Amino acid sequence: MAEPFLNEHFIDMIEYAGKRGHNLFIFTTLIGLKEQFIPRLEKIPISNFEIHLPDNESKTNIIVNKNYLSILKKIKIFKSLGIFMKM
Repeated sequence: MAEPFLNEHFIDMIEYAGKRGHNLFIFTTLIGLKEQFIPRLEKIPISNFEIHLPDNESKTNIIVNKNYLSILKKIKIFKSLGIFMKM
């Protein structure tokens, strides 16, 4: 499995799929997601948005910095929109 947000066209692809009524399931570490794309994500009918978080044993290679935490905080808004999220 690959990280979806590393594909520069991923937002366009899921917008396209969402407009055509497909059930969208996203599994991600959020690596590659740019903050400016979050408002577009909020408008897409996503059935399941699962975030794989860094572990406390450093087995996942996710850099947790100010930008990552900011994106994670904004993504939590999805819960209030009724999108199922698993973290």
